[in-house]
Amino acid sequence: MPTKTTTNFSVSNRIARYIARVATLTFFACVAVPQDADAQKLPVIPTPPTVVAPEPPTRPFTPIEKAYQRAIQEELKRREAEQRKQQEVKTLESELEKLLEEFGPNARYFCTNYFIYIYDVSDAYAKWCSALVENAANAYVTFARRLKLPIQPIEEPMIVVIFSRKEDYEAYARKVAGSEFDAAKNKPVGFYSTSSNRSVFYDMTGVEKSKTIDEKSNVTRKTTLEEVAAEILKRDHAEENLSVIVHETARQISYNLGLFARDGENPKWAIEGLAMLFEPPCGPTKFGGWKPDKDFPINKRRILEFKAYEQNSADARPVRRCVELERILDDEPCAYPLSWAIFYYLYKHYPKELAYYLYYCRMQEPRMAYSDTARVMEFEYFFGDDWDGMYLQLKVYVESLLLQANGLSEEEADKLARKKYNVPEEEPKQKGKDAKQKRTPKKTDAANTNDSAKRDAAKETKPDGAEALKETEKPEANQKQETKSSATATKSKPDVKKSETKTDKQVDAEDDDWLNSWNKEE
Repeated sequence: MPTKTTTNFSVSNRIARYIARVATLTFFACVAVPQDADAQKLPVIPTPPTVVAPEPPTRPFTPIEKAYQRAIQEELKRREAEQRKQQEVKTLESELEKLLEEFGPNARYFCTNYFIYIYDVSDAYAKWCSALVENAANAYVTFARRLKLPIQPIEEPMIVVIFSRKEDYEAYARKVAGSEFDAAKNKPVGFYSTSSNRSVFYDMTGVEKSKTIDEKSNVTRKTTLEEVAAEILKRDHAEENLSVIVHETARQISYNLGLFARDGENPKWAIEGLAMLFEPPCGPTKFGGWKPDKDFPINKRRILEFKAYEQNSADARPVRRCVELERILDDEPCAYPLSWAIFYYLYKHYPKELAYYLYYCRMQEPRMAYSDTARVMEFEYFFGDDWDGMYLQLKVYVESLLLQANGLSEEEADKLARKKYNVPEEEPKQKGKDAKQKRTPKKTDAANTNDSAKRDAAKETKPDGAEALKETEKPEANQKQETKSSATATKSKPDVKKSETKTDKQVDAEDDDWLNSWNKEE
């Protein structure tokens, strides 16, 4: 009996303790116990950085390995250049195919270093045109180097289109220029388009007009350039035909070599004035009939146009009116003769100022808007604002050119022209330092009188013997140095004269360095 009671009691106690424990856990699970927020945050243990084992140093290449690597790089560059060249050739071929399709079924072409010629004339006539174009391009490069103008590399090929018939040329011009060509009173016989970068001409002599060329002329039978040029230049309108070709080529090459911006506004008088320098025929027939020897000759055609304008015009300020023009057309009487006269006069008498002006205009950003005021202000900055005086000088200069064309010497023609317009003779031009000092602005008479008055007043206010006091106050050492320097100066006086006198070549070299000095001043 006692044994059973003890066993039952212990079992019941265990059961009671289990039930109480379960009830306690259930109670605490149901009741929300408030906890401290900071107690929840445990410190973040940073992870150790991953250690990367350093790579072992590479051993240097042997000379054989270096040569092999160099050969591989050169081969890769060569292949890349070939691929670019092939891509350019494909692009050029596709462009040529489009041009030939646009031109017509009889179109042919050939290429030089900078030009692509598309034509339906005979090969002999195309050869003559290409000779004029290439000579004009070389003459422009010489002109730009003479004036120290910038020459940039050509970015795209220049296209020259030559038609044999005037009807085909006019149809093509209407397609390219549109209403502007139809609206012109005097239709141009050749033009250059900045958008397409093409010069377009046609045979004005009539040599290539008929299909039976051999019956009318012997051009196709000639073999050398001299024979072809001699045969063409016998025809009517041959001189005008030649002038148009070199005129438009001068415009095309000046745009492509960077003197004028193709995608902006430029001074139109300068563009046309430059192109008209190239117009006069010059050079033997072995060069096609145009190749200036040293400089551009006198343009007799433009002289007559200028004289006709001078007699018939009553414009108040014709030079300013020409500078303000946004377009140079035959409808404006002053456009071509004055553009030529201004440019030729400045080129002959003020080449450095003209180069400054052209260089300044080129260094501007491509101007989408170029107002009349801006054109006038830029011209006045470089050439002055005496418009009436410049027009008078132009009349004297053109009159002198006319007399020279009639056989007079330059000095005699200049004297007679100045006598006709009652203009005094100019002072002889000075070289070297005197010329540079002459270009500096002079003071007015009032300023000179003020300066002299100040100097006189300063002399009067000085006490007597001030100069002697200054000399006596100098230390003995300085006096000795001065006596030595004066003695050496007297001994070496002839040597100083020799060093100061410069040869003509040295003076010309100083004058030719004007562009660098101007850039530093700017």
